[in-house]
Amino acid sequence: FARKALHDDTGARAAFLKAKTTLEDQLKRSPDNPDIHIQLAKVLAFLSEKDSALAEAQRATELIPQSDAFGGPEIMSGVAEVYATLGENDRAIEILDGLLSRPSGVTAQALKVNPIWDPLRNDPRFQGLIDKYGAKA
Repeated sequence: FARKALHDDTGARAAFLKAKTTLEDQLKRSPDNPDIHIQLAKVLAFLSEKDSALAEAQRATELIPQSDAFGGPEIMSGVAEVYATLGENDRAIEILDGLLSRPSGVTAQALKVNPIWDPLRNDPRFQGLIDKYGAKA
């Protein structure tokens, strides 16, 4: 992810392909591990494998539903990352709004500085989330 943030597209693609292989191997050993599914979903999104990325994100949410107070928000944050990476701003912002409105690891301050959210920066609704929830911090 760091290579992508540094705009090293060639290096990022090579790293994502390697990560994809590693994660797929891990899933063979632990097919019901939601963390592996969501990590693979993120990698697939960066590789522009939209259908596969969304399928892996869906599988992660089936294994740990959004209603799970501990793991749910973490998985949903990953799902929002997948949607943001794929350019699905509406869905990403909807999920982030839900995460910001309840206890989770997602904060307005993190949204401001984390480069993973760069695809959403020019969307006024994203800035609206930062303004809305940043005042609560």
